[in-house]
Amino acid sequence: MSVIDELLGRSISERRRQIGMSQAELAAGLKITQRKIAAFENGTDRATAQQIFEIADLLDVDVTEFFDKADAPDAAGCARDIPDWAGVESVVGHYDVLSKAHRAAIFAFLLALTPDRKENF
Repeated sequence: MSVIDELLGRSISERRRQIGMSQAELAAGLKITQRKIAAFENGTDRATAQQIFEIADLLDVDVTEFFDKADAPDAAGCARDIPDWAGVESVVGHYDVLSKAHRAAIFAFLLALTPDRKENF
């Protein structure tokens, strides 16, 4: 998994603990196993965009807050996870077939990564 998966997992875990919710309670709300929640939080499994939105709802937080730490120094390694620009057309093609909710998740993620550039979006 990527650095982003680890950062997302850490953010989910921190928020869950902050509100006093157990992994089992979060798993029950998502109708998945506690083991899956642990994998998300450890960054060893990737949550879908829909699951990320559901988790945000269950944890009573805006989905963009999960990505606030993307500016952290340990996120610098994210560049290695970004495909080269030759694949941009492929990315756009994949984006075009996403549901509105998934597009919103990606857009929220991009905004969270570039907080100083929100006015340009």
